[in-house]
Amino acid sequence: MEILGKHQGLYFIKEGNNQRLINQNTLDAYKDIQSDGTAKSQRLRILFLIRRHNGITRQEINKELNISINAVCGRVKELLNSSSIYESGDKIGESGKKNAVLKAYKIIEQNE
Repeated sequence: MEILGKHQGLYFIKEGNNQRLINQNTLDAYKDIQSDGTAKSQRLRILFLIRRHNGITRQEINKELNISINAVCGRVKELLNSSSIYESGDKIGESGKKNAVLKAYKIIEQNE
């Protein structure tokens, strides 16, 4: 995340190719999460779960790992931006809404 500027108490930030405005509380929470390793730990747990299931929604990740849906969405966004995972179609959830299915790219090992 890169802070591009501040206007009327809001911060204009850039994350990957995306730009948006956030408030001070969001910025503070982001810094706390990044500094104590929580985000990295959550990101790895989510990535391993996606690799294991290779077809799981954010809502299913939320239930299986007991991580808040907001945190799941944030970590998934980071994984999408880093091209570690991709969205592949939709699945109808318990609420009847369509939820994006997340899959991990296959790791190809090269033998020398």
